[in-house]
Amino acid sequence: MYGYQPPIDGPAIGAESSWFELSSVTAAQPNIVPPAVTVVRFDTSQELTWAGFQDGRVHSYLHPTADKYSSFTAHTSEVADILVEHHGLITLSHDNLRYYTRGGLLQLSYGHDTFQHMRCMEYLDEQKGHVLVGGDQPSLLVFDVDSSRVLKSVKLDEGTSIVRKAHNLVACGGVRGQVSLRDPRSFRIEHSFQTHPEGVTSMDLKDYLMITCGLSSRMGRLVVDPMVKVFDIRSMRAMAPIAFPMGAFQAKFLPKFSSTACIVSQTGTFQMTDVKGSSSQIEFHQLNTAGDPITAMDISSSGELVGFGDTGAFTHQWANRDDPHLNFRSHPVAYASAPDPPSFLISKDTPLNMLPMPDRLSDDEDEDDLLSDWPEDFIYPMHIKSVPIPPEVTKSIKTRDFMEYAPKPREMLRNQVQGELPALVPRYLGGFRGQQKQRSTLPSTPSSSSGRAAPRSSPGGVSLSLSSGGLASPSPRSQGHPKFQRPFRKYRRMIITSHRFGVEEFKFSQFNKTKFGVLENILPNTYCNPSIQLLYFIPQVQRYCLNHLDDKEFSFVDELGFIFNMLRTSNGRNCHTSNLLRALGQSEKARSLGLVESEEEYYSADPRPQDLQERLFAFLLQTLQNECKENTTSFTHNSAIRSETALQNEQSMDNPLGVPLIDQLFGFTMLEHDRCSVCQQPNTQERNALYVQLVYPSPEQYLFSKPTFAEVLSHSLHNDDLLGDCVHCGTTKATARTQTMKSLPGVLCIMANLTEETERFWRPEKGTRDFSSSNWLPHKLKIRLDEHGVNIQEYSDYLANGATVPSDDTFELTGVVSHILDPGDRYNKGGHWVAHIKIDPTLHGDHKDPSMKPGWYLFNDISCSSAQSDEPIRFDSQWRRPSILIFSQKKLLHPSQVMHPLNPITSDLFYIPNPFGKPLPPLSTEPESLLEVEFKSPSASASAS
Repeated sequence: MYGYQPPIDGPAIGAESSWFELSSVTAAQPNIVPPAVTVVRFDTSQELTWAGFQDGRVHSYLHPTADKYSSFTAHTSEVADILVEHHGLITLSHDNLRYYTRGGLLQLSYGHDTFQHMRCMEYLDEQKGHVLVGGDQPSLLVFDVDSSRVLKSVKLDEGTSIVRKAHNLVACGGVRGQVSLRDPRSFRIEHSFQTHPEGVTSMDLKDYLMITCGLSSRMGRLVVDPMVKVFDIRSMRAMAPIAFPMGAFQAKFLPKFSSTACIVSQTGTFQMTDVKGSSSQIEFHQLNTAGDPITAMDISSSGELVGFGDTGAFTHQWANRDDPHLNFRSHPVAYASAPDPPSFLISKDTPLNMLPMPDRLSDDEDEDDLLSDWPEDFIYPMHIKSVPIPPEVTKSIKTRDFMEYAPKPREMLRNQVQGELPALVPRYLGGFRGQQKQRSTLPSTPSSSSGRAAPRSSPGGVSLSLSSGGLASPSPRSQGHPKFQRPFRKYRRMIITSHRFGVEEFKFSQFNKTKFGVLENILPNTYCNPSIQLLYFIPQVQRYCLNHLDDKEFSFVDELGFIFNMLRTSNGRNCHTSNLLRALGQSEKARSLGLVESEEEYYSADPRPQDLQERLFAFLLQTLQNECKENTTSFTHNSAIRSETALQNEQSMDNPLGVPLIDQLFGFTMLEHDRCSVCQQPNTQERNALYVQLVYPSPEQYLFSKPTFAEVLSHSLHNDDLLGDCVHCGTTKATARTQTMKSLPGVLCIMANLTEETERFWRPEKGTRDFSSSNWLPHKLKIRLDEHGVNIQEYSDYLANGATVPSDDTFELTGVVSHILDPGDRYNKGGHWVAHIKIDPTLHGDHKDPSMKPGWYLFNDISCSSAQSDEPIRFDSQWRRPSILIFSQKKLLHPSQVMHPLNPITSDLFYIPNPFGKPLPPLSTEPESLLEVEFKSPSASASAS
């Protein structure tokens, strides 16, 4: 009977078959020799099957689909054994022991000189994490998984090929065929059996029975022993062996039965037999291994599944029922958590390639269709017709060997062709709906004097460039709209849409990704938002307004302080300016200057004045100046509710001479010398100013070259030949007047005073591609006072002289307010204003965020975004015009010059009966009216009814 092999998938021998193949999965890869399966283990906690391979990898498969659950490289050599526990699994190689999670995350790795050709391991105490490890060396190791160390080493007479624990005995199968039964506490030998002469390959214990498989020698050759030895460990004697002619390579008891075992041979034949019963109960089955020897076997804890592994990298599973389970009570399999979808807000500026696409892996074709998918009937390839070769090229063709070549015509640039485009192309290149399909002919490009062809496009034409990688969309200017040019999206007016519950549902966060606060624009007169942001980011003004508190009903310093406090604590949220706008509407001077908009004017499409923002900023400076001068009187009124520290903090803003803060920062003195043209009497007077209004020279004064910004600013500070009233004779005629700047301000405020005639100064020079050199506004100025007046040089010009730049008279551009005109916004033809502000977060204590980098930021009402350094000084008269310029001295931008504000309202306020010192109205002792109320319980009312 030795060597007998029943037919594949044939019926059981000796009994009706009850076992069938459930699944067969392989780990082989194409063009790679498949690694042999060295160990198969069923998970005792979850529905998983584990397989270790010869190349050191470990795979796990889900039950019952046999889909791969995890796969990882556990060792560099073959996996000798696997132990599965509740939290993970322990893998053993010849020289290393490791602990992994079920997902393949390494938790423990241990290697020692005592690890030599390790073969097997078994739990000694699973609760304590003690593992028995054996191998070819004559010792048995007790390893503690929790502490990652060897607790004990037991000397043996021979190496250990397999170790098993049952009840109060530890069975060690030796490499020479001896099985020793040891005490698990002292590891003293209680009894030993000589089983197989050439070694033990498999062993299992259940109750008082023990079965072994091994190797024997036949005619000098090592063969698998055809006998399965059975022992009674209760009486320590051998029982009748079981004959297995195909060679018993692995054997293991079934958990459901007391004495039924599964025996398998290397040829793939296995049988279910009762080790104490008759031969009539034997069942034979054959695995379809395609000739690959069986190398591993295991049985699930439920006894309903048997797993096998072969040298062809196949893992087979057999079952005895239709819906088998690995364990009686399994924990749910822990799958890898799917990554959360990216949390981002979709705005108009979000690129389409940033939007996530769904996984179109569903079996239902209808679910995979997207709304943007076209029907297959409408999809067909469309090609552009090849451009014909020009006649002048065909006439100059020369042939050499089998190649023809011709010189390229000079009227075409490199990577450019001429010809007709299909009729559908103009519609996709920027055409509007409703236009008829037109054929667009590429115009010719005549040669320039330099020998290169100058590209040119005619109205309605489309230029095609192969080097650009595709078709370029023509600008609106080429479509017959020479003045229709919309600003960039971040410069356009921000519209807040109101929902059912007001503006609270509006997503303001999609317009502001920074930590700086922004201002709403839903109320009239919110055009003042850029000026408020400009004052807020001047640290000295911010600190002063936050420290100020007055008892007047309408105080601009207090209202600005309240807004600044909201901006400091907003953390990037939106703020409103309703209180300041209410104070602005109550100001008689603001109404007389035309700074107050009515609700009808706010919602109308009429254009706004160009200088509206400049007049507002000048009004705010003058109003803050007047309120700062009245600051001494406010101390006496508010001393009851202000702490002494806050008073000293605010009083320190004024110098010993009593100059208010606004005069210190923005104020400067102009010395005027004039002589009347009638009485010829000279007059000299001083004038204090808070800002400079640019006065542009006439075209006759610059016939050959455009003056620089420094020259125009110097001309504005002199401003000769003005009309004025003579203080001596009272006539009003042109006087010979000269102005001299007597002192420098800390913050130089410049009003652009732009008109249609003076727009040419701010336009970039034509024919240049270097935007940095074409910008008329410099980043830094150097202003010096001498006996001849004021000397202004641009920063770059001063560096060219090779001298050093002192920081006291160097002014740096820190703020620009621009007027934005959007022809595409039909509801706001007058435009709106935005502010570019250079911010240093170190000067603002509430914005010390590592993500907030110093530099330029664009504030457009509820929108705030970073800007490039040359963006504030780059103007386009078609849609962006300058309005207010702020230059600050470098010494004011140092952190040592900025003190953090103190809250003017302290806890002392709660202990003062009447903070403002005003008499309270007398309380009347007799009430004017009495109200009689009677309360009744519901039970009493019900009983009364």
